Amino acid sequence: MTEPNAHPQLPTLRDRNRSKHYCVMAINVDGYNDKKELLMRNTILRTRPHVVILSETCTNLHRTVYNGQYTVIGTSGPADGVAVMIRQDVQYHITNKTTRIISLQLDDLVTCIGTYAPTEQTADKIKVQYWEHLTRLIPTDKPLLIAGDLNAGHEKTEARTIKGIPNYTRLRTLAGQFNLNILPTPPTWISKRSKDQRPTRTLDRILTNTTTKPTDTEVLLDWENAPADHAILTYKWNIHSIGYDQGRPKNAHFA
Repeated sequence: MTEPNAHPQLPTLRDRNRSKHYCVMAINVDGYNDKKELLMRNTILRTRPHVVILSETCTNLHRTVYNGQYTVIGTSGPADGVAVMIRQDVQYHITNKTTRIISLQLDDLVTCIGTYAPTEQTADKIKVQYWEHLTRLIPTDKPLLIAGDLNAGHEKTEARTIKGIPNYTRLRTLAGQFNLNILPTPPTWISKRSKDQRPTRTLDRILTNTTTKPTDTEVLLDWENAPADHAILTYKWNIHSIGYDQGRPKNAHFA
C-alpha cells in the first residue's frame, strides 16, 4: 500500500536515453589521388560529415588532409581498397582493416563499417570469403552503420555473367540475419557502356540496425561533385536511444 504522503519515483538522468546523430558520406573514388582529394575538398568541408567512407581507393592511405581537419586511413591492393576520413573532433578506434573492409568505433558509442565489395564477376570463392568476413564483424550490442560500394545492384546486369550467388541476394540474406535496414536509394552508378549516361544500377549502399523513423531513411545523392562514375551518398544517421552512460567516461578509484 502506498504511503499517503509518498511522492512518485521520478526518473533520473541515468534512467533516460539520449539521442545522437552522425553525418556519413560514402564516395567511390575509382582511384584516390591528389587531384580527386582536391576535387572533394569543397563538398566535404561544406557538409562537414563526421565520417567519409572511400571505396575503390587503389592506394594505401594514412595522412591528414584539409589543413588537419580530417584524418584519412585505409589500405588497398592494386584494384580494390577502402579508407575512412574521420573529422578531427570525433573519437575513433579502428577495429579491423583489410583491402575491402574497414571497421571502427566512434566515440565508443557506435560501429561504422566502410566497404568495397567484390564485383559480380569476381570468383565465387573470393566473394564467399568477403561476405563471411563482413558477417563476422557485425556487432549485436551497438548501433551499426555499413556504407560503401557493395556492388549489390538489384537491377539486371547487361552482357555480364554473374558468378555464383548474386551480391544482392547475399546482401538481403545478411540484412535479414542481423535485422539491418537497407536504406532506399535510386541507382548510384553510371555504366561506361551507357549511351545516354544515365545511372543504371544501385551499387553504393547504406545499411543500419537502428530503429528508423520515416524521416531517418533519406539518402542524398550528389552527382555534380562526384569524382568518379558513382554518386556521392550523404546520410544523417540518427540514433534515438543511446543509454545515458554509453560512451561517457567512468569513475576510476585508485588506492
